[in-house]
Amino acid sequence: MTIAERTSRHPDQASPPAPALVIRRIAAFALDYLLILSYLGVLVLASFLVPQMNPWFRRLSTAHWASFFLVTLPVSLYFMLSEASSAQATFGKRWMGIRVQSWTGQRLTLPASLIRTALKFAPWEFGHAAVWRFALGAGNAAQLHIANDFLATTWVLAALYLVCMAVDSRRRAPYDFASLSQVVLVPHTGSPLS
Repeated sequence: MTIAERTSRHPDQASPPAPALVIRRIAAFALDYLLILSYLGVLVLASFLVPQMNPWFRRLSTAHWASFFLVTLPVSLYFMLSEASSAQATFGKRWMGIRVQSWTGQRLTLPASLIRTALKFAPWEFGHAAVWRFALGAGNAAQLHIANDFLATTWVLAALYLVCMAVDSRRRAPYDFASLSQVVLVPHTGSPLS
């Protein structure tokens, strides 16, 4: 935008929100992770109160599915529903003054939020798959090979996400492109000079 275009803008016309810095997005996720850790603490307590759950986590055939339904799915629903809500943000994003919106500036639809969340947590789920195979597949060379592949996929995807955010002018990750979303600073509602 040229200086003439900036100065000719009507005073009531709002400029598009600035993209959130990568460090702010990471800080928001760290705050959300504190909530996730609290939830994991509840699950650990539940495992003592309901010992019938424990065998699920002792067999490779059930451990990954149990962790998916008890951890990944609830955490994903938290992100998906929070980012598609009227707040357009999780607790961590609200705290950091950022929100998720579509490329047109609208609130995300549930399908778009689902795509965004599923792709965002893909590395996390590959990591879980690796952990269960390392923990319960010891002595099984095939399972350890699969675990290494899952772990490598986790790191490659995580690095790809960070590099993409670093080089894109709007700081979008692949899951932002797939869902046509972006993370932006929450605009100030005060005077135009604030």
